[in-house]
Amino acid sequence: MTKNLTILKNKLYSYGLSPVEVEILLCFSQHDLIQASKVSSELPSANRLKGPRIYQHLKNLLKKGWLKLAGTNPLKYRLSDPNEICSLLETVISKSQQHLELQKNNYYEVISTFDDLHQDLLGNQKKTVEALILPSQTLSWFTSIIHSTHENTPMTYFNGEYNAIIVLNNDNVQFRLNAVEFQLINGGSPLYAGIIICEIDPISKNANILEFVHKYNVNGLKFKYKLESKGYAENKARTLSQYQFSEVSPNEKSQNEKSPSYSTDFNFHIDQIQKTGLIQTSQLSAANNNSGLKILTFWIEDPQMNPWIRHFWRN
Repeated sequence: MTKNLTILKNKLYSYGLSPVEVEILLCFSQHDLIQASKVSSELPSANRLKGPRIYQHLKNLLKKGWLKLAGTNPLKYRLSDPNEICSLLETVISKSQQHLELQKNNYYEVISTFDDLHQDLLGNQKKTVEALILPSQTLSWFTSIIHSTHENTPMTYFNGEYNAIIVLNNDNVQFRLNAVEFQLINGGSPLYAGIIICEIDPISKNANILEFVHKYNVNGLKFKYKLESKGYAENKARTLSQYQFSEVSPNEKSQNEKSPSYSTDFNFHIDQIQKTGLIQTSQLSAANNNSGLKILTFWIEDPQMNPWIRHFWRN
């Protein structure tokens, strides 16, 4: 019985009860009813209270539903029956869940407000960084890449695709894709850059998976430009036209590279200004027992963005 009471004591703390309230409930769990004036003497010496303080605790436990009034002259209490306690616990859990949801919903606004206040104290000498609201399915390691690049480079987060499962049966390829796009505002029309990481499922049988993923991501970027040139790209108000992509080409391996990489150049016009971009794909990590091969593709619309999109390598 002593062991059971110790376990019960530890569990009761999770329902928002104070140490004194827990000890009171343990007393009532061993007696049918207890006279209010006798409760304090039943408590461990470290929790004994004098005067009206014990009555206040009893009143609180009665109000919460843990105790029932068993008599008024003299004042007596008993523990609520198991069904009532079950209903009480369900109510406490429901309120806790609602409170947690409220905390989660308010999280980013609180962070953003404190960040604004901090910027005011600094006299706006520090770059203001918006709090990012990313979908719940975003992987933690990819989230760190997004936050690091967003907060420590001139680029800001624009949009992304997270934890998407791609199955291409005709090509014997299956992988998980995470992609993020960043925006750079620098005087004229905005420029964009992106990071795409593909985790290849071991069941994939494609012999040249690196080149295949590069072509897949190049085609995805071509489609983005097609949508933008027709005015369908969400939140992009620039005038894009005359885009052209070169052929996929393997890069020569340097002494530090253990695997090849692939590159594609592209040219486009925005607001009558010609820009030259680059798409490059390389192996990020080898396959292991826990996950498949990771392949990185990064793309930039201007050579000046190259050191910024590579920022996450150092973090």
